[in-house]
Formats: sequence, C-alpha cells, structure tokens
Amino acid sequence: MNCQLLQEITAWPCRTVTGTNGESAFVVAPPVEFWDGSLVPMYVIDRGESIEITDDGSLLQHLDASGFAVSADVRRKKSLTNALAKWGVALDDELRIGCKPQDLRQAIHRFMGALFSAAHWERAGRHSVVSV
Repeated sequence: MNCQLLQEITAWPCRTVTGTNGESAFVVAPPVEFWDGSLVPMYVIDRGESIEITDDGSLLQHLDASGFAVSADVRRKKSLTNALAKWGVALDDELRIGCKPQDLRQAIHRFMGALFSAAHWERAGRHSVVSV
C-alpha cells in the first residue's frame, strides 16, 4: 500500500507519516467539514495481513472542543455510536475500522460514511449544545 493507491481510491491528497510505534502510516484529508470548518483526517496503517483506518482521536477532540463533551457524556457518546453503527465503524477513544487489504476500498467508503454521519449528528445536535 502507498499514497498513490490511496489517491486512486479517494482522489484526495495523501502523505506518509510515522506512527507512534514507528510504523508507516498514510494520512488522507477527506472533504468532510464540520460546522466550524474543522477537518478530521483519515490515517491508513498497513498492519501486514490487515489494514487499520483511524482518525487517531480527531473526531472526539473536535466534538469535545465544540462543546459536545462526548468523551464525558455517556448518553451523547451512545447517541453518536448509534449513528455510526450502520457503517460498521467502532468508536472508543478513536474512530476506527479494520479490513483485509483486498477490502480497502469498501472500508474507506464505510469510514467516510461514518464521518459524514458524525457531521450530520453534530449539526442536528448543535441547537441543544450550550457552550461553557
């Protein structure tokens, strides 16, 4: 896997970075923009027989900074998790999906669907958020 393949799949810019454990990771900036203009990057990490796609915690950081306090509010996190469930993407301390190399295209589509769902969830809930 390389940036050229990811650019062919997504048509978005890609760059190579070094992960926290010294592994190579690829960063793609998808065009999912949140209400404040924030973008959540997509990290693609080749684990050999599997591939991991993650946001490295960027979605939750964005939501917490926006006043949603998802990390500290069990009900909101459950609501967001339910919004993401149909995409098969997990949300713990980061948004993530794993796949086999041959399923990369489908996993990227599912990850992007989850990001769009999260953006919609945030927009729908903005009227009930009070900033502190």
